[in-house]
Amino acid sequence: MKKLYLMMAGALCAMGASAAGIVETFSSENGCWTLGQEAVAKWENGHLATDMVLQGNGKYRADVSYKMGDTEGFTIDANEHKFLAVKFIGTRPNGNLTLEIDNDGAWMKNENNKDAWTNKPQGSVVTSGGNTIYYYDLSRSPQFTGTVKVTKMNFKIADCAAEPYSYAIDWVKTYADVDAIEADRDWKDDGDGDADEANVVKLPVENETSGKGFNTLSDAIGAAADGDVLVINENQYVGARIGVNNRHITIKGAEAERLILREENFNNSLMFLVNQSEEVDGEGNKISGHITFENLIIDGQAVEATQACVEASKGGQVDFKNVKFVNCTSGHNQGLVSMKDGGRVNLENVETFNCHVPAGRGEFFCGTNNLTVAGDCKVSVYAEKMYSIGAGEMSGENVVTLYFDDTRDLTEGAVIVRGSEDLTHFRSGVDGKNLQAQDGNLVLVDDPNHSGVEGVAVEAVEVAAEYYNLQGVKVANPESGLYIVVRGGKVSKALVK
Repeated sequence: MKKLYLMMAGALCAMGASAAGIVETFSSENGCWTLGQEAVAKWENGHLATDMVLQGNGKYRADVSYKMGDTEGFTIDANEHKFLAVKFIGTRPNGNLTLEIDNDGAWMKNENNKDAWTNKPQGSVVTSGGNTIYYYDLSRSPQFTGTVKVTKMNFKIADCAAEPYSYAIDWVKTYADVDAIEADRDWKDDGDGDADEANVVKLPVENETSGKGFNTLSDAIGAAADGDVLVINENQYVGARIGVNNRHITIKGAEAERLILREENFNNSLMFLVNQSEEVDGEGNKISGHITFENLIIDGQAVEATQACVEASKGGQVDFKNVKFVNCTSGHNQGLVSMKDGGRVNLENVETFNCHVPAGRGEFFCGTNNLTVAGDCKVSVYAEKMYSIGAGEMSGENVVTLYFDDTRDLTEGAVIVRGSEDLTHFRSGVDGKNLQAQDGNLVLVDDPNHSGVEGVAVEAVEVAAEYYNLQGVKVANPESGLYIVVRGGKVSKALVK
C-alpha cells in the first residue's frame, strides 16, 4: 500500500509539472511538495496547510519546497511568465517570506549574485473573499531569460513572532504581469464550489471604480487613479497627513455617516492636504488635486490639534457633500478647513457639532474668493481681507455665521455673500456689523445694535433640544449616556441618566 501511495504521488507530481508555466492548485496530495522544519502537511479543502514549528530563536518557521524528483519540472517562458504568485488563505504569517527558485539546477540570483527575492515579495493583491496573493518579479534575476526549467523552488516562511503560527496556501501560479494577477484574483481554482471566494468579504475601504479592496484609507488613496471613487465600509483613522495633488478622488461612506477619525495622538498636522503637483497638463498648466467627501463624519475625537483638519491650496479643491464635523478642535487661526493660495472649497449640507476654533476666526477659513455654500449648512466662516463667499441654492433652517476683521473697509469690501439676498441663512458673527440685501448680494453694514453672540435675541424663548451621539448621529429618544446637545444654535455635552 505504501509503495502504491508513492507511485500515485509521483504521478500527480508529474501531471502538475507538464504544462508550460507553473500552475499548482494543491487539490490533492503531491509528492513534489514538502514542508521543512518537520512541519506536518495537511492537504484539505484544496489547500496545503500546516502548523509552524517553534525554532531555537523563539520564532516559528515552516518552509514550503518543490523538487521535481523523476519528473520534468516546470518549463517557463521568461517573456510570458515574469511573475510568480502564491495565494494564502487570509494573509501570510508574520515574518519573512523569501523565494528561492532555480534554472535547471542553478539557483537564480540578482546582478550581484545575491538572493533576488529575500524576506518579502514585490507586492500583493487582495481577493474579493479577503485572501491575499503575494507575487515575485522573476525578472529581478539576470538568469531568468529565454526558456527556464524550474527543478527546485523554496518559499522560506520564517521568523514568525506573532500568532497565528499556521497558514494555508491555496495555489502557486506564474503570470505575465501584475495586471494579469489582478484580473485573476478571484480565480476559483477548485471549481464553482470553491469556498475560498464564494463569500465575498468587503475590505474596510473599497475602490468602487477598480473593484480593489484595501485595509486603510491611506493605502486606497495612494493606489487610486484620477476619477476613482473610494467607499468606506469601516470607520477609518488618520494618523499621518494624506496628500492628493494630481488626481480627483471621491471618498464616500458605504452607509450614511461613516467616520473618518483623527487618531488620538495625532495633533500636529493636517489630516488631508489637497494642493498642486509638478505635473502639467496638455496645455502646460500644473495639475492640482481634488477630493470630494460625501456622506461622512469627520471626527476630531476632541484632540487639541495645532493645525486644521483639511487644507485646499495652490489650486487644490475640496468638496464636502452631506458631511458633519464633530468633536474637532484646532488652535490654528485657519480653523478646521483652510482654503488659501488659489484653493477651492464647496459646501453642500455641511454641519459642525462640538467643534472649537479660536474666537472670531470661523471653522472654515476663506483666504480666496473660492468658497461656496449650498443646501442646509450650519458652519462658521472667516472671510479674510476683502474676500467673500458664493451662495448656491440654500435650504433648511440652519444658518451660516460669518466672521471677518472688524476693521474691514465696508466700502471696498462690503460684499460678503455673492449671489444671495437671503438673510435667513446667513448672519454676522461680529459685534456692530450686520448683513443687508443689496443688488443680489449680502453686504456688510454698520449696526451698533447687532451682537455677534449667536442666539441672544431668543434667549428668553424655550427652544427644543436636539440630541446627537458622539459620532454626530441624531438620536430621537436618547437613553442613558453622553450626548451632544444642540439648543438654539448652542452646542454642549450632557449626560443623560
